[in-house]
Amino acid sequence: MKPRTFLLLFALVAPAFAGSEPELPPVIRAADLAVLGEQGTQSPPRAPVPSIPPPDPAAAPAAAAPLAPNQDGVIDLVAAAAQPDADSQPNPFRVRHRPKPAVREVPLAVQAALRAGGARGASAVINGETCCAGDRVDDLVVEAIGAGSVTLRRGPILIEVPVQEQPVLVRMPR
Repeated sequence: MKPRTFLLLFALVAPAFAGSEPELPPVIRAADLAVLGEQGTQSPPRAPVPSIPPPDPAAAPAAAAPLAPNQDGVIDLVAAAAQPDADSQPNPFRVRHRPKPAVREVPLAVQAALRAGGARGASAVINGETCCAGDRVDDLVVEAIGAGSVTLRRGPILIEVPVQEQPVLVRMPR
């Protein structure tokens, strides 16, 4: 509220509380009353709130890159699934002992990956057995078969096993 409008309102309302008729001081002119009448006690109209656009499916975050074997030929799903401490400041009195998880090691030997007529006709030889997309190998599901590798999934984690003579060792929880 502008100071001038406040003074006008105060001059009109203050005598009402004193029990007498409001007397207009000589400084209030008809033009001032016209301004007061135009403004009144109503607030100016507000602009409409813009709506939030729906999320763009093309801008969705990309899926995480699949894990590949390290130099020793090991893919560690136990370490990939481990959650780090969420402490912003370390607490020296907090007990941080975590028991070692039960781990099993599964050798995966991808001997061949064949692509005949697109992704539907792709197959791979894993541990001596022929597999297609959607088949299970231990606790892993075959997601995709490429020209030189096979992509497998265990829960939200993807792993990529290349076609090679030496088997890849996958460490996963029991």
